[in-house]
Amino acid sequence: MIEITDRTIDANGLIAGLATTLSGSVVSHVGIVRPPGGNKRLVSIRYEADNQAARQDLSLIEAESRQTWPIEDIVLSFRTGDLDVGDAILAVAVSAPHSADAFQACSQGVDRIRTLPSRRKTEVHA
Repeated sequence: MIEITDRTIDANGLIAGLATTLSGSVVSHVGIVRPPGGNKRLVSIRYEADNQAARQDLSLIEAESRQTWPIEDIVLSFRTGDLDVGDAILAVAVSAPHSADAFQACSQGVDRIRTLPSRRKTEVHA
């Protein structure tokens, strides 16, 4: 499943929706807005996306994950709009018969979402 939303990401709901009839492992990651280091004071982050291109990008990540690892199901979600420190930016969850495959597919999904050309990030500092 892929999701692009301007609402709060419901990570527990996404995980609950994973198919797990063949799985022995569910691995998930929720990325959140972190406070910046140094002298910067982050007020918020704005994420924008070309939804059509982003859906195609997420579909490609999903298909490649299914081809690379023997996973049962995968959820790829990211948020758009204005986000505050502590808000969820993205969520990836994977179910697989074996944990190593679930961990690898989840990690790859997170890395790929972070670098999508169809997403744009603007930081707002005080």
